[in-house]
Amino acid sequence: MINVDERTGSEGWTLTRKLFLLLLAIFLPASAIIVTLVLEQRAYTIEDALDRARLIVESVTTQQAQACAAIRNMLHTVALLPQVKRRDAVACADLFTQLKQKNAIYCFIALASLDGNILASSTCLHGALPDPRSILDSGMADLSACRCVEIPLSGARRLAWVCPVAGDNSRPVAVLMAGLDTDQYAGFLQKVHLPEGWSFTIRDYRGNRLFRFPEIGPAKKLAPEVLQLISRSPAKCTLKRIGDDGVSRTYAFGRLAVSPNDAPYSYVMVGVAEDKIIRDANHRALLSICVLASLALLAMLFVCTFASRFFIRPINKLVAAADAFGRGDMGARTGLPHSYNEIGRLAKSFDDTASLVERRDLERERAARYLRESEKKYRSIIENAPDAIFAMANGVFTYANIAAATLLAAATPNQLMGRPGLGRVHPSCRDEFLKRLHLIEKSKKPLPVAEYKFIRLDGSVVDVETSPVPFEYDGRLVTMVFVHDMSERRRARKEREDLLRLNLALEVKLQQAQKLESLGTLAGGIAHDFNNILSPIVGYTELCLNDIPQESPVHHYIQQVLKAGLRARDLVKQILAISRADLANEMVPLKIDVIAKEVMKLLRSTLPATIEVRENLQEGQALADASQIHQVMMNLCVNAVQAMEDRGVLDVSLAPVDLSQADILAMSLVGLVPGPHLRLRVCDSGCGMDEGTLERVFDPYFTTKGPGRGTGLGLSVVQGIVRKHKGAVSIRSTVGIGSEFSLYIPEIGQKAESAVDLPIESVSGNECILFVDDEKAIAELGCRLLGRLGYRVVSQTSSASALELFRSDPDRFDLIISDCTMPELTGIDLIGEIHRIRPSIPAILSTGFSERCTPDILERIGAELIMKPFGLSNIAQLMRKLLDDKD
Repeated sequence: MINVDERTGSEGWTLTRKLFLLLLAIFLPASAIIVTLVLEQRAYTIEDALDRARLIVESVTTQQAQACAAIRNMLHTVALLPQVKRRDAVACADLFTQLKQKNAIYCFIALASLDGNILASSTCLHGALPDPRSILDSGMADLSACRCVEIPLSGARRLAWVCPVAGDNSRPVAVLMAGLDTDQYAGFLQKVHLPEGWSFTIRDYRGNRLFRFPEIGPAKKLAPEVLQLISRSPAKCTLKRIGDDGVSRTYAFGRLAVSPNDAPYSYVMVGVAEDKIIRDANHRALLSICVLASLALLAMLFVCTFASRFFIRPINKLVAAADAFGRGDMGARTGLPHSYNEIGRLAKSFDDTASLVERRDLERERAARYLRESEKKYRSIIENAPDAIFAMANGVFTYANIAAATLLAAATPNQLMGRPGLGRVHPSCRDEFLKRLHLIEKSKKPLPVAEYKFIRLDGSVVDVETSPVPFEYDGRLVTMVFVHDMSERRRARKEREDLLRLNLALEVKLQQAQKLESLGTLAGGIAHDFNNILSPIVGYTELCLNDIPQESPVHHYIQQVLKAGLRARDLVKQILAISRADLANEMVPLKIDVIAKEVMKLLRSTLPATIEVRENLQEGQALADASQIHQVMMNLCVNAVQAMEDRGVLDVSLAPVDLSQADILAMSLVGLVPGPHLRLRVCDSGCGMDEGTLERVFDPYFTTKGPGRGTGLGLSVVQGIVRKHKGAVSIRSTVGIGSEFSLYIPEIGQKAESAVDLPIESVSGNECILFVDDEKAIAELGCRLLGRLGYRVVSQTSSASALELFRSDPDRFDLIISDCTMPELTGIDLIGEIHRIRPSIPAILSTGFSERCTPDILERIGAELIMKPFGLSNIAQLMRKLLDDKD
């Protein structure tokens, strides 16, 4: 390969040299053009200066012609004035002074006699004046004529115009003269800004210098030949001569005459110093050439920088990247921006090509690595697959994985290699297995799954599921068999069936719980109204018993009425227990074994001797309500005794147990949380229950007893109370053998107190009570009951009226008793408003049933709760307690 740098001729030139050559080819014609333009500019500058000089001359001659015409007109007009004709010196002097002040072009205006005496003048004149007779004799026969003459004035020569003044006989009697102020040209030239080295000169018709700007030394008279040349040359002609200051100039000149036909009386000359103009033109030409050279140098520097930055460096990077890429560096890139210019597009094309080649190389390497890893991975998958996989050729094992060795009880897969595979198939299905092998060899297609029995090396039989697939291994066709052990699947199937049965049982219990919840909601609403009805019945019955003597038959009748009312109240409590809405009972830490012993002691005295009672009550404590636990045990024991029909064994036990999640699921104890519990078990040897009875055993009003032997609420009450205690009930029953009820209640570790049935005594008082109830009968009953105890009672059937009554006199009342559910203001809102007025007054909230009367709300409003229908002694004791605590 030939190196480009070693070539000769233009092909070996670098890009920078080529750019310099191109730049030189551009600058040489440009330089010639610029030099030509500079020379033309030099000539044009000289000609332009002469044109400017001619323009100044033309301007001055025009201005002088206008001034000459104005002077002639003025002199002709003034010569006709009477005071001038009379030669009145004073009047003429005053007139001349005014004219001079109004016209700055006059240096003087004077009237002279024919003998040369100055009669009147605007300015004091010194020096010799021309002889008027000589002026008149020189050809001014026409009295209207006007002539320009030269007069010496103040050491300088001035141009003056003279005009004769005619007398009465039309003959001249005097001469009127007006001098032109040549100093006006100095102001004009200052405005024109005459260039340096230029001169402005006015000479008379004899060549004498009248005015020069700028002013220099003594004036020299023009040579006659020069004066003759000026007078005969065309108007725009120029001449070269050395001026009075010794500087050679080119002069533009103009002639001034009184009238076009007259001979010139003066000449205007503007001299242009050619050396100065040529020097300036040469300076500008040199400056232009220097600028051109500087531009050329800057262009060369720019070409060097531009070529190096935008061409040489990018190309060198491209060459370096190409060399590196050719040496095998797949990551070599130009590092150039991918712009829209040629080099950017070339760099982008190279980088894209390099990236594509690198990506393809990486893809090939990745594919090769993937194949290796894939082979390794799939080999690992096959080797460690959970299902057994083995290959068979001609009925002999050629491959087996670890799971196949484990399935067939081999120590290692190599233990199976070379052994006959058909020997591992159970004889009962060996023929079918062999047929499938022949079929897959013929069709070379996978076969569907089939179940077989395999014989392990230890002689045991295992149920398997096989999927044969044709496979090419070591250049020959083999059968790959995937074998799945069915033991785990069958075990899982059994577990699913058991779980399904458990879910069905839980679903039944859930439906039962939803049914009880709906019934409980209905029961709660009924209980509220029923308690309001029972309140006046029980209350007025108690009042009647206090008023009727005990020996009277009516007293006995009233007692039966009271018993019926109390039974109805207990029935409502059972209904509330079913609905889990009985808020009157308080949950406190209790020793459950003490309550159970009290119940068993009570039962022993009432049970017949034919029933054997077995008792195993261990210590246990729980957060519970004593009366409800008592009621649960009584209901279960009574049901057990009735199921045995007064003959059999009643076994009651109480023991702590620790339930796990598995135990809860196994016994279908819905709602329980794993942890320590107390198990209360009641077993009987009665008739037992079938599945249909077990499904409905907790339904309210469901009973298997005959008419008049039960209400069907016992077990419903039990379930409601146990759920209220966050527990669950489990039942096992066999027809003809007996039933077992197990109650699980969460156990607590704190010190518990046994339930104590304290005696309740009525306590009287004389405080003022505000009794509020929207039921008129209950409000009247409250007045009578509390009035019987000695209290002063004010009853209200409207909560809003009661609030206004209290606001009118808050200190009048000592205690507030209010119903919970009332229109306008509820009892909760009423007590809250009263406590805003008087926070310290005690309050009692009464209700037959209300879900709003929770312990949190009672604590917030600062009130106690009493359930309807309340007895005289219950409300009296609660009132006395609150009033005494206030004191």
